[in-house]
Amino acid sequence: MRKIFFFTFQLLFTLLLLSCYDGSDHEAFQNLQQVTRVEGISADDYTLYQGDTLRIHPAVTFSDGADTSVYSYRWVIGKSLIIGNDRNLEWPINLPSGYNMAANIPGSFIVHNKLNGLEFRQTFTFKVLSNYTPSYVAVYEKGDGRLEWMSLQGTPDHFTRWFDDMIARINPGNPLLGNYRGTLYSMNELAVFTDHADDYGRTISMKNADPQGGFPYQLGEYTGTVKGNVYKGTEQPLRFSDVTFGYGASKYLIMNKVLYVFNGLDRKLPIYNEQTFVKSRDVKQVMSSKQFQRFKKITFVLHNDGRVGCYHVYNDEMQWVQVNGQTLKLDSMMGCFTEATGLGANQSYNVYLVGKQGAQYKMYQFFVKYVNRVVQPAALVQIMDIDAAFAASVKLWWGSFGESYGFYLQGNSVYRFDYYEMTSFQPSSARKLITFGSEYEIVDILPQITGSGLRDEDYLTVALLYNRQKNTSSLCVFNTVSGALIRQYPDMIPGRVVWLSKCL
Repeated sequence: MRKIFFFTFQLLFTLLLLSCYDGSDHEAFQNLQQVTRVEGISADDYTLYQGDTLRIHPAVTFSDGADTSVYSYRWVIGKSLIIGNDRNLEWPINLPSGYNMAANIPGSFIVHNKLNGLEFRQTFTFKVLSNYTPSYVAVYEKGDGRLEWMSLQGTPDHFTRWFDDMIARINPGNPLLGNYRGTLYSMNELAVFTDHADDYGRTISMKNADPQGGFPYQLGEYTGTVKGNVYKGTEQPLRFSDVTFGYGASKYLIMNKVLYVFNGLDRKLPIYNEQTFVKSRDVKQVMSSKQFQRFKKITFVLHNDGRVGCYHVYNDEMQWVQVNGQTLKLDSMMGCFTEATGLGANQSYNVYLVGKQGAQYKMYQFFVKYVNRVVQPAALVQIMDIDAAFAASVKLWWGSFGESYGFYLQGNSVYRFDYYEMTSFQPSSARKLITFGSEYEIVDILPQITGSGLRDEDYLTVALLYNRQKNTSSLCVFNTVSGALIRQYPDMIPGRVVWLSKCL
């Protein structure tokens, strides 16, 4: 947004006249009353929802000695619609004619001097979204076997509004059934995967209809089924696992032991069959760092014969991971996190993989190197033993975006350790950051990034907590590095939360 200050032709005419005064033009100019500054109008777009009120209370500074009573004010939006004539704006939202939902709408705050015609203008922009348009989306399981989604508006440190049971609101009598298997998100649609034959889940509109763009569905309406709208093959039954949306990286899923990988930046849901987007076959498990949505995109692929491969972006060839000249073999992958380098795309980094083989647990450190923007095979740096009893008790591993810290969830507590120049893993050196109540099942831990996610910078972390006795879920928001509690949303979700993501 740009701030534009300009004088009217009337003012220019006035100055021209002043230049004709013999020896008194400077004095006359100094005595002109004018606005010198306006503060309190955001340089960022205002995002509003139907039913909101746009409130802007600017601070106006005048030249010394100015008579403020000779000034008038008006607020103009769109082409010429006046929405206010007071200094402070309190405008109940009503879309101007000719503007669509979610489109940027220009506005101007104008201070007019009724005596000399001087006008000071400051521009701003805003957009209006549907009442239900989400900033974040949560998917959860209801007690009666239905799946639902929630629209959350705002940011995790300050959610302003939220709307539960969106399927029941918009598609009454047409519930989403089946056991949950995963979620893929795009800017246009949400796909919730289930084991319910023959549809295997639903696809749901995440924006308002755009008939000119060929998208006829309103927010929250079903746009189709998973089998038919996402998967267009002929296999039956369909068994989904490890369905993952990576913000800015890639989307992937395992279906009937085949790994499919898609472009994470695509605005639309993927469409595939048995012959398209196949990364590997006979796949047991796939795992990326919880910083997967950043520039460090390595993904490990465990096959049913125990061999571990990896790829970096959705259209890479999969490579077998080598350890001491042989392909790495594991029974299962327990966790993964990548180094916080502070660097952007196509920059080298370390990645840590926790794996189980037999009764042994190990942490493998690999170095991912780029040469002329071309990624090289992941190279083993070291292998660190992890105590088996300890490792078996850890549910989740993840890393920081901006600091050289790793984290793990043991019991109901989050611990932090420093992996910088680490040569052995010692749980005794870890620091307990935060402990959640014993009544909760910790469903997932989600580190978040700021803004559009173009920088390696920590924002906060969201814990998804399920209370089985109440059949409700809570969100706990805490500082990623210090563990300091930022915000809690007790019993916000009426069911067991299984997925949460920021919207693009």
